[in-house]
Amino acid sequence: MERSRHDIGELLNAQRGIESDKITERKKWSAALRLLLDSDYIIDVIESHSASDARPRSRGGAITWSILFKSIVGYVSREVEAIAKLSEKPGSAYSSRQTKKKDVGEMFRAYVRACNKRGPHLPLQEVLEHISSVLESGRKLSWLGTDYSQVLLHYILSVPHYVLQTTARQWDALTSSYCDMFLMPHPPFDRTLLARVIHTLVCQSSAQCDLHTSKLYSFFTRALSNISHERNPKVLEHLLASLNGFSRASAPNARGRLCTLGETVFPALLHLWAKSQPAVKEQVVEFLRVQLSVHHPLGAHTDEEGAWASNDVTWNRNLEKLYDQIMSDFDSASRKVRWSGKSESSHKPEVIELASDVIHQVMYLRDVKNPSPEVVQPRGKRRKSLTVWAGLREGLESSEDAPSSVLWLQLLSCLLSKWPRSLPSGEAPPLLSLLHRVQLETKRVECIQWVFMCLRALASVPVAPPTTTPTATPTHDLWSKVWTSALKTVSVHAAEEHGYSLLTTLLQRRLVDCDLEPWKVLSVAANPPTRPLVSFLAAILCNHTLPESFQSSWTTPTATPTNDYPLRSQLLHFLLPTSAEGG
Repeated sequence: MERSRHDIGELLNAQRGIESDKITERKKWSAALRLLLDSDYIIDVIESHSASDARPRSRGGAITWSILFKSIVGYVSREVEAIAKLSEKPGSAYSSRQTKKKDVGEMFRAYVRACNKRGPHLPLQEVLEHISSVLESGRKLSWLGTDYSQVLLHYILSVPHYVLQTTARQWDALTSSYCDMFLMPHPPFDRTLLARVIHTLVCQSSAQCDLHTSKLYSFFTRALSNISHERNPKVLEHLLASLNGFSRASAPNARGRLCTLGETVFPALLHLWAKSQPAVKEQVVEFLRVQLSVHHPLGAHTDEEGAWASNDVTWNRNLEKLYDQIMSDFDSASRKVRWSGKSESSHKPEVIELASDVIHQVMYLRDVKNPSPEVVQPRGKRRKSLTVWAGLREGLESSEDAPSSVLWLQLLSCLLSKWPRSLPSGEAPPLLSLLHRVQLETKRVECIQWVFMCLRALASVPVAPPTTTPTATPTHDLWSKVWTSALKTVSVHAAEEHGYSLLTTLLQRRLVDCDLEPWKVLSVAANPPTRPLVSFLAAILCNHTLPESFQSSWTTPTATPTNDYPLRSQLLHFLLPTSAEGG
């Protein structure tokens, strides 16, 4: 009990002592207060007083978090004045100056940590006002701004309760201060820290309120205009991440301004695409995907369909440059994969999807709005003269069975699946012929999977309505060869799902004739029925009669075929297996 009373007395003395006009007194009691704020008992006492909203006079000098913070603000103010009087030249005064700076930062950090120890109990409005006032001092208090920014980042903006309690005015004030500092030729403190705080502020505030978008549009336009000179990848990553968070939040209500921003900063981002590290490139890809969605919602090509650009000529030129960069990227990646022998793709799904969206738009620009005949030129100079589809075929042909073929197969699969109507009817036969050749020649399991997916996507393309007579389609012979080859390789481990999906699509689209071959393949299947296999069986039974007299080699423990319907009986036992007797 005596110890507790002593600690409370010490707390009252420390609270008064840190505001003393004497430097030695402030130093003594600030150190004592930091120790007291590590005490669970003292924290419980302050929590109790704060919860009952006690006033000093009504509770005999009881201290709350709010009262203590006012004393800390007074302490900071007096220490700042004292530090300003000390010399900045090396010597004893300089050492004392650095020590005082460190003590001020530690005092503020200790207070915030203590407030958060039992939950989010900071007097948030007062703390944010104090931080804003320090930031407004700019370079004069840059040393303190660094400490406060670290505290803001780690102990305030990371706490959901504080995020919800922050007002729109405070979000605007903080965001404006940090954006202004970032744009300075020589910011008052570390640009990486500034970029991190801006990223967090923009993403958190965008979810809570409507920011002053004019300020942020101006900031991102200026910040990104010279971004090619930025050498710190962390600064780039956080700046672009904040841009993406802002873009996603503002797209529904400010589509036009977002389009204008994208068209303005596009050249700088394209430069980053070619030169930056993977983490930065991911952020560039994300922003470009947002730009494609706001310029061309649902893949729209024309104004009537919903497409929009503030400057059509500029935007179309940007698309062409991005297409050339993507194709160059794929060529380069293909060469790297081919020489390294790695089987995995070096492009993430987001890049593949962006590439398919860009190709979809450029295909319209080149092949629809400005059609030009294909001119044969030496290899290496043909990319510009080829149609888009011819360029894609050339990329796949150059890979053949190499691991790099996966890159082109992924791109083709995504393009055909997402934009099936982008394939002209005249391009279907040569593409099918190429895919079938790759199907015959490839031996790699991953390649087989992607070939199956590409062929399935191609089979689903509505080039012509399904017919009741498969022989009426101009590609019937090729699809029949694909069917036969797929039946031979469908049992390959890890490719079975995609193989049966392809066979099912061929039947549903009525692109092939169904003979007895599928039953031969199915009857020797050693695996239990899977979803793709059952879907394939359903497609056969929906479109063709069951060959009752077919002698299958299905073997199940309790399958005893009847004389009248042997295949039907064995099929039933395959789909609904029972345990063997005594099993």
